[in-house]
Amino acid sequence: MVIIMKIGIITFQMAWNCGAVLQCVALKKKLESMGHYVTVINYQPSYKDYRYCKYQNPITVAYKTLQSNSGLNKKKKLVKAAKSAVRAVLNWDSRSGRLKQKHDFEEFCKKYLNLSQEYKSIEELRSNPPECDIYISGSDQLWNPNLTNDELDPAYFLDFGNEDIVRATYAISACELDVAENREQLEKLMDRLDFISLREVEKKEELELVSKKKIDICIDPTLLLDADCYEEIELSEWNETEPYLLVYALDNPGSNDTLFKTVKELSERKKLKIKVISGPHKWPYKIEEYCPRDGISPQEFLSYIKHSQIVVTNSFHASTFSLIYQKDFYVVTTPGRSSRVVELLDKLGLNDRILSSEKPPVDFDYEDIQYENIKNRILTYRKPAEEYLEMIAKERK
Repeated sequence: MVIIMKIGIITFQMAWNCGAVLQCVALKKKLESMGHYVTVINYQPSYKDYRYCKYQNPITVAYKTLQSNSGLNKKKKLVKAAKSAVRAVLNWDSRSGRLKQKHDFEEFCKKYLNLSQEYKSIEELRSNPPECDIYISGSDQLWNPNLTNDELDPAYFLDFGNEDIVRATYAISACELDVAENREQLEKLMDRLDFISLREVEKKEELELVSKKKIDICIDPTLLLDADCYEEIELSEWNETEPYLLVYALDNPGSNDTLFKTVKELSERKKLKIKVISGPHKWPYKIEEYCPRDGISPQEFLSYIKHSQIVVTNSFHASTFSLIYQKDFYVVTTPGRSSRVVELLDKLGLNDRILSSEKPPVDFDYEDIQYENIKNRILTYRKPAEEYLEMIAKERK
């Protein structure tokens, strides 16, 4: 029998990213369905302020862009930094969509996440920790230093609160974590965790050696729920009647050519108009409808996928929701940057839906996705995740 607990989730709930907030909603809803009271710890570290403030400082944005693109040559880094600074200034215009995005995500989080008081630093969390029986860190790339100010953030290792609180991670994505480089700090931070689960198997063995603890692999929270569980979040009205191909993709020069070719061939073959709700701003052919990413709320994101005929994406969570809504979809990957979605589709036997510059589209005479089989496979992977959450809830110190 599950012992009812008060659970606090910490994740990237502050991000203006549909996947980030929807995976948080999914984990919260799953835990609530198990009878628990769930709050989302409203951690908004000050190092993220430059991303989500009303008016971005172009100098700060340019500097952060240089830092995050250290692998590029000097000229390319400077070009990217200059473009990011210009974009920051252009976003001061109320018509840019940035203010709408800020409003949409803040309202979404207030409505669906049951937020705690706001915390701006690990020191604030330690001095006045949320009162819970269990802390859960996850899901998302919380252990990716590139997303946490170029260092590991102790908050996402639950390094706060009383000793008698149960600490667990759920489906953390550690693919971008350099374990060897951060080994000493990881040993210390992981020591306090009672249960550890990752989303991908990629770093499992390395982290088990570092932590000297068993690590479970659990599916992304979005896949813990069926499509009907998201109905309350979708738009209440949908007026689009003409069939369309949906593009939700990050602008990635390394894979854009494959993306362009895939979308063109599919739209012509299926006679579908193209809707881009996130993707490259410059296309080599006419796009019937382009909706900048700044204008897309989590509710719109779900509804666009639900009502599409085909989805083309390079996004992990656009892929999971294509699965949830049982869509025909294709994922355009970039070597070295797509291990999360590749591992997921490998598990589900959907390798033929993966395209890249090394494996461009040749034709699209693929068999329809057999979603009855896919659903059964998802249920197979869902079961150990549910058992993991039940195990956490039964733990008492």
